[in-house]
Amino acid sequence: MNSKLSFIIILLFSLNIASQNQSFYETLGSIQELRKLSRNESLNSNDRINYAKRALSLSENTKVDTTILKSNRNLAAVYLYLDQYDDFQKVSFKILKLAKKVGDSKALAIAYNNLGWYNYVNSQNDSAFFYYKKAKKLFHNLKNEKQEEGFILFNIATIQKKYADFSNSEYSAIKSLELIKTLPENQYNLDTLWGIYNLLGLIKKKQKQYQQSNDYYKEALSFCDKLSDDSECKLFININLAELYKEQKLFNKSIKIYNKLLNDIVLINDPINYATIINNLAYVKFKAKHNDNDKIITLFNKAYKICDSLNYKYEKAASGNDLSEFYLSLGQKDSSIKYLERSYALSKTNKYNTEVLRSLYLLSKSIEGEKGKQYLYEYITLRDSLLNEEHIMQNKFARIEFETDEVVAENIKIAKDRSVLFIIACSLFIGSILLYVIYSQRLKNKQLVFESTQQKANEDIYSLMLSQQSKLEEGRINERQRISEELHDGILSKLFGIRVGIEFLLVKTKMKDALKKRFNDYINDIQSTELEIRDISHELKDGLASHKINFKNIIEHYLKTQSELHSLHYNLNSDPNISWDTINDNLKMNLYRIIQETLQNTIKHAKASHINVSFNQINKKLVLVVKDDGIGYDSKTATKGIGLSNIKSRVQNLGGEFQIESNSTNGTTITAEIPIIN
Repeated sequence: MNSKLSFIIILLFSLNIASQNQSFYETLGSIQELRKLSRNESLNSNDRINYAKRALSLSENTKVDTTILKSNRNLAAVYLYLDQYDDFQKVSFKILKLAKKVGDSKALAIAYNNLGWYNYVNSQNDSAFFYYKKAKKLFHNLKNEKQEEGFILFNIATIQKKYADFSNSEYSAIKSLELIKTLPENQYNLDTLWGIYNLLGLIKKKQKQYQQSNDYYKEALSFCDKLSDDSECKLFININLAELYKEQKLFNKSIKIYNKLLNDIVLINDPINYATIINNLAYVKFKAKHNDNDKIITLFNKAYKICDSLNYKYEKAASGNDLSEFYLSLGQKDSSIKYLERSYALSKTNKYNTEVLRSLYLLSKSIEGEKGKQYLYEYITLRDSLLNEEHIMQNKFARIEFETDEVVAENIKIAKDRSVLFIIACSLFIGSILLYVIYSQRLKNKQLVFESTQQKANEDIYSLMLSQQSKLEEGRINERQRISEELHDGILSKLFGIRVGIEFLLVKTKMKDALKKRFNDYINDIQSTELEIRDISHELKDGLASHKINFKNIIEHYLKTQSELHSLHYNLNSDPNISWDTINDNLKMNLYRIIQETLQNTIKHAKASHINVSFNQINKKLVLVVKDDGIGYDSKTATKGIGLSNIKSRVQNLGGEFQIESNSTNGTTITAEIPIIN
């Protein structure tokens, strides 16, 4: 009896399990069918999204994480295809969380790649770089994922190029190229290949390596021929080639390419491409100094009207700047200013920084007086700001790269530690020593890498400051040269002509002696004025060589800029015995940083109206003193702040001594004594 009862219970339990399994497989079949429907491109967008959401809902009912993960990936793919990027991002974060939970490396790589793409299309390039780097590392460790890794590297290279990180951009592009070239030549891979070669051409153009740029463009064109639709590929590369020739001043080659493009029926039927080509053609002819001004202005106007009618804002702003530059060359300043003001407003509203810079520069040349100077000052400020942004982004990329490598190194360490734990079970003493040696060595290596990176960054910053100062000095020298030539060749010649004319009248005209004497006095005054102008012209030219770019000039420029921004008065004194040209760049870079940090503290906290900076050389030591007339602070607690701690650390690393004196009566004085390094 008992055996029969047991048999019945087991039978019922088995039937229940079989029923549950059948129900699960039926649900799984429904999920797969719904996913398939969501990928059907013949259906409308709403239906596809609803099918994908229903598949996800059924998956969540199963409470099986891997099934839920696959349905989320499917929904994300649908959102991406339909360009619904915000929903795409939200689902990608869910994929990220689930992939970590179940330990699915490929799904995790896809999630990071999704988030990289989302930030890339939304111009959040630092975040895009961060996620792409994580995705790249994961895809690299997976089998048969070269296509994904290669495409990610291509996007990374594009981001790096945008912020003038040309060396790293070239490296990423070449690594991408190496991966994609090993794959079959399908349309997707061919499309990626021409894009990579085109990017390399752009990078080499920026680096002024024109022949290599040309070679890369030609290589890109060879892949266009293998595409089923090569029109876009050939258009972009031919325009880039034409622009390369323009920069090399090979104007005839550039014009030949644009004329050839105009014979392409497909391009003529695309109004914005057509407008771009005729605008560029007009600009090249203008730069080549062709005499057909009527034809050039016709091309410019036609391009501008097309861009305006189609409301292509960037193209309209760029075309307006080109047109105004042409008008300015003809001396038609009113027409030039009209288009410049439009381009400036449009570019500023839409943050087209390259075109904003062009508009500001041309406005400063078109408008005389104080308003023109204001445009020039705004141009310089924006240019410096963009250069600073590029440098900040480059540092961010370097930090992300370093931190990503650090995570990989840490993962390797964890794997090794697990192995070491097994060894420790047998020999705790030997294992402990081994761990200590490995850990110590890694700390040293990290410190060396960090110091090397910091040193390189400091050298780059100093080089950038020298470059900026050089450009400012070059502008001043050119202006003095122009004024000198204008005085000598223009005004002086006119005065000479006036004097000769008066002398001629004096000879030919009969007049009284008293009147003749007064005429002679005026002639002598004019001749004296000629001599004065000639002397001034020569002094302007002779003084050109006296302007040197040195560290003091850089500090002077920085103090002046900050003082004007924050309504400060400043004094800068430098011991003439200090030979700045022979002092080590690293020391100068750290001095600049110390002054920068001190001035920021003064601006933020001191409520000062005056700051004094002085350099002195005492017994082979360079003494920097920065003093303000602010409200002071408690020097004992102040050194705990990050800013002053950084200053103290810099001085100590240079083998120097650091001192702070501060009170509410005399303000704050910071003194740094540092051994001079040549």
